[in-house]
This record gives sequence, C-alpha cells and structure tokens, in this order.
Amino acid sequence: MEHLKVVKNRIINTKGQEFIIKGASIIDPALVRSRDKHTYTKNDIEQIKKFGFNTVKIVIVPSMWEAEKDYAKKFIDPIVKLCKELGLYCWIDWHAHGNPINNETRRPDLLDNGFLRYDARKEIAKKVLISLAKRYNKENHIILELFANPLGPSWNEWKVLAQEWVDEIRKYTTAIISISGVNWMSDLNGVVKNPIKGNNIIYGVALYPGFEINKKALLETRKKYPVVITECGFIEESTDEGGVFEGNVKSYAISFKKFVDTNKLSWIAWVYHPFGLTSKASVLINSWDSKNISNWGKFVKEKLL
Repeated sequence: MEHLKVVKNRIINTKGQEFIIKGASIIDPALVRSRDKHTYTKNDIEQIKKFGFNTVKIVIVPSMWEAEKDYAKKFIDPIVKLCKELGLYCWIDWHAHGNPINNETRRPDLLDNGFLRYDARKEIAKKVLISLAKRYNKENHIILELFANPLGPSWNEWKVLAQEWVDEIRKYTTAIISISGVNWMSDLNGVVKNPIKGNNIIYGVALYPGFEINKKALLETRKKYPVVITECGFIEESTDEGGVFEGNVKSYAISFKKFVDTNKLSWIAWVYHPFGLTSKASVLINSWDSKNISNWGKFVKEKLL
C-alpha cells in the first residue's frame, strides 16, 4: 500500500495527491469477543470496505490490553493483516480517557477483569505506544493515535507529555501520529502557537450532536495542519447520561457533511458495531447482519462516502 505522509496541512499519498481519511471505528476485538461473543472476521472488514470506507480504526480498550496475554498478536495482528490485504489503512487508537499527567482515569468504576477500562496511566500508554511502533514499523498502512481522550490538562500541559511520546515513537516508525485535542477531544486551542514538533503529525477532535467544540481553534489549526474528526455520528435515542450522541439527519448529519466537505476534513465514523463501547452510541449497523444499517450508517454510505 502507498505510504501516507503529511505535507503542510495535507495528508498526501506517494503521487502527491491529497488523501482524505474516511474511516470506520471498530470496538476493541478482545472486548467484542468476551462481551458480545463475536470475532471480527474477514467478512466484517470486507463489509467495511464495501461500505466505501478507506480506513479501519481499531479502538484498543486499555483494560483488555492489560488483561490479555499477547494481546497484539491475538487481536491486532489479524486486523492489520486483513486491512493490508483489502487495501485499507489501519488506524490504531489507544483509547484511554483521563488525565495522563497525574494518572487520573475517567470512570474508574468501569472495570474489565479487574483492570481500568479507560486506564489513563502515562507509564502504560508510553509502553504500549512504543510496542506498537516497533511491531508495525515496516507497515505502510498504519496510523497511530496517542491517547484518545485527554481530560483535565491544558493544551500546553498535554503537549509536553505528547511530545515525549512522539519522540519515543519516532525512534521506530515514521507513521502518521494523531494527537487528540483536550477537553473531550473538543479543543485544539494552543496548537498553532505551540505545535507538536516533528514530521507526519495530525490533530484530532470528536464531533457529536451533544459536543461543544472550539470550531475557531479547529479551523485555525486546519490552516496549518491536517485535522481529523476522529469520532462522529448520531443516534436518535441514546442511553448515555448527557445525550451526547442524540441527533438525526436534519439536526446533525447534514450540517456535519457541509462542515467536513467545506474544510476538507478527514473523519472516522463511530462505530461499526451494533451497540457501542459503554453506552448505546452512534452505531453504523443495528446488528451483525451488515444489511441492517442504522440511519447514521445509511447517511454515511449514501452521502459521505
């Protein structure tokens, strides 16, 4: 597969053409196997490709990495291989939530096999990221996401730690690295004045119906660097506490499409799974029958891809 790289504010392929990431997230394969009794197979990844996506994002839940021996070999390697066979880029997301600077994890009540689901400890994150960088350093189709949801630190505080991790990763791979904005992946304020140093760096934010994002900072960052909407989508009725995902085509999807098209933003849809990670979320499918597509999935397939 063609190696992607960053030139100024664009992601480009080897021909120098701009590449817009249009991805679908999949829930942690180990969690899906243990909780949902489903194993991602070639058929699942093929269905994602048939949808029209060009990228698969693997959401690694920290608790599952810690609980499962040889996690990467058993759960990540097969999907990395399938993506390569099918011509899809593979985005690997260390899906931690919290403040890694002081090791505060969001929702410490959520445990899997005795481990924190969203374990935010910086020592573990650094160890895992280096491991992934070493393991997949010969693969052209890998993109790494440092830490999904930094909560609590300011951009300048988060940047110091993120820079440390980027510098370590760069000892082993030149793969594109995505850095999340702070405050629920909503705010890139500070990036332009104090960016991550190095090559092949992109920035990520989440955009859901119930999210308040700093669009001004996003657009200022977009002028200088690639920005990816790393999570997006809607569901008509959600079980999450704040109604973050609740929306519909009229109230959310149409304006979302206009926003990403106008600003040439890459995006990754949440989520190719019939339920979600913790609460009923913006799913692309209503069941493992790939023909049973949600309203969000239909909009993505018909209007975004």
